[in-house]
Order: sequence, then C-alpha cells, then structure tokens
Amino acid sequence: MKDENVFIDNNYRLNPILRELPEPVIRNLLLHEIMQYETKDRNEYLFFQDDAVDDNSKIYFILSGEVRIVAKDRGVTKDFKVDVDDAVVGEMALLTRNLRSASCAVERKSSFYTMRRNFFQKIFYSAQEVAFYIRAIMLKILLSKFNETSFREQIAQDNFDHFLSKEKKLEEINHAMREAGNNPQEFEVLKETFKKGITTLIHDIQSITL
Repeated sequence: MKDENVFIDNNYRLNPILRELPEPVIRNLLLHEIMQYETKDRNEYLFFQDDAVDDNSKIYFILSGEVRIVAKDRGVTKDFKVDVDDAVVGEMALLTRNLRSASCAVERKSSFYTMRRNFFQKIFYSAQEVAFYIRAIMLKILLSKFNETSFREQIAQDNFDHFLSKEKKLEEINHAMREAGNNPQEFEVLKETFKKGITTLIHDIQSITL
C-alpha cells in the first residue's frame, strides 16, 4: 500500500483537474484500473482525425509534456499545442459517438492518466459516489473550453452567458443525482435530464470550435 500511495501522490497532482479530486476517489480509479498511467514519445499519435469512437477510445489527462492538435475542416487547418495547463485531450469521444474531430500527436515526451470509454460510460451515469466527481470533472473541462480566448471571441456575450447558465444547471443536477442515490426512480429522471443537457452543451461547443 505504501508504494501505491507514492505512485498516486507523485502523479495525479500534476494535473490541474485531477488534483482537485479527493485522494480516495483517485485511489479507487487506479486500483480498479479504470484510470491508467501511460507515457508516449515524441511523434507518437494518441488518435487521428475521423477515427471511429469505440469502447477503447480514451481520454488523456496530461501530467507532463506537450501534444499538438491538428484539425482540418472545409479546407481550413487548425493547429495548436496543448500541455498540462490545458489538462486534457480526447474528452469529447467519451460522451459522443462522433468520429474524432482532430488528430493528436506528441510534441515532446509526455505522460498521462488515461480512461477508456467503456469504463467511463459504466461509471458516468451511475449512482456511485465516484460518478459524482467524474461528472464534475467533465463539466469543468467543458467550462474551461468556454473560457478559452479563441472561443470567447467567436460568440456574443449573451450566448456565452447562456452557455454558462446551462453548465450551472448541470452542476445543480449533478448534486441532485448525488443526493438521490438511494432513490432509483428519482435518480433515473435526473440522469436522463443530465444526459440531454450535457449532449446539448457538447453540441454547442463543437458547432463553434470545429
């Protein structure tokens, strides 16, 4: 158990999103192999644009290094770098069945915690305590996209405020789901509302950023 404590302490706190989670939650994800540690060398690809999303598709929580995102759409190429300050790449694939919207290559040797879609899906809409935190992570990731300067410049302030109100509502539903964990009927109603809300939120983001 001592080695596990050192492993957890020396890694998850490097990521600005994961470090906000309670350590028992991180331990649960790691010990049950829901989240795994990986390293990639320069020029290795994490995924390619238009890759099909399946149960083995991953989200990557960046611990160190840097990756490059390249997206081509209607003759226009978007190319930018992502590092630990940006926290995560590949998150949309866990919530949609859309094709990968961009390619992602390692710019310099990088380390990650990864989570596969099949594990993620089993947990995300469950009544488990850990699910509350994972839903909160995803909302934080989506909110961080709203706050990107390039994103803010493309939308009117009233639309931006509307997006924020949607995200706030989902936070409230997530807390309600946590409280309703022992009431299956109430939980199912809240779960369906959350599903619809986060799907709409992702569509809103993708309609502007892609």
